[in-house]
Amino acid sequence: MSTYVQPEYLLRAISLLPHLEQLKIGFISAVPNSEIKRQLSHTPITIQVTLPNLRRFKFWGNSGYLETLLPHMTTPLLQALMVYFFNQLSFSVPRLSQFMITTEHLRFTRATLLFYHKGVFTNLDNPLAGTGPAWLTYFGANVTSRHLDWQVSSIAQILNNLRPLFSSVIDLTLDYREHASSSELHNKVDRTQWRDILGLFRNAEILRVHKGLVGEVSHSLRLDGEQSMELLPELKELVCPTGSVDDKTFASFVHDREVAGQLVKVIGEAFPVGRDNYYSFVTSTGVTYITQDSPSPTSYNRP
Repeated sequence: MSTYVQPEYLLRAISLLPHLEQLKIGFISAVPNSEIKRQLSHTPITIQVTLPNLRRFKFWGNSGYLETLLPHMTTPLLQALMVYFFNQLSFSVPRLSQFMITTEHLRFTRATLLFYHKGVFTNLDNPLAGTGPAWLTYFGANVTSRHLDWQVSSIAQILNNLRPLFSSVIDLTLDYREHASSSELHNKVDRTQWRDILGLFRNAEILRVHKGLVGEVSHSLRLDGEQSMELLPELKELVCPTGSVDDKTFASFVHDREVAGQLVKVIGEAFPVGRDNYYSFVTSTGVTYITQDSPSPTSYNRP
């Protein structure tokens, strides 16, 4: 028996709700992409749904299922999009990228990546965005995984698909919460994966790094014969824990930028990041997700 609603049936159901403003679609467990393809071979999608009043859309489940839905949905007034994916071996979300790009006035200026004990959470927003009806001002993506190396690998794949969305991001934060359940082996991340993530934010002018990631990030920024301006070429400020300034953790990176004619100011703060409020919820179906929303699990509103 199928563990999920066939996309055609789901789309036909929501097409009957033209006044819908908030939509949540979620599943208890992951649906293999092979199962989705098999079902589509028997029940192809023949409907195109327009939700003219939809403002907020939340999905949790398998990325393949979401990729199946999105080409058949039009949401002209969408303002907030949140996706929560189960842990998968690989992620490919080109249709998610296309869905967001076609949203009018899409422009994110701030990105936050939080690596925590149950997964990785990405937040893109624009705190200075207008209040017009056609602004997608908030996007959140969460991947369930307990190991830091898997978290970095997963989010690097997803963000690479969303690369066109980052050209306007000028403020990048790398946040962290203790990974007590993760072994030392899984806490070691290939430097290439960190560089893949940092390389997506070419116009970032400010980088904020949590103390738990200082070692990983500083190691990733070392040149080893590479061009000094390859990563974060527009960076002007690097905000890190005070101790990382005192022990000159980023001294080599700052020196190389100075030689290249691009000065980077290192700012030491007791808590450069890590004071944002995140809320972890377990839904009635047993799905755990994290959000920066208000403490009510039924709320979509930003604080």
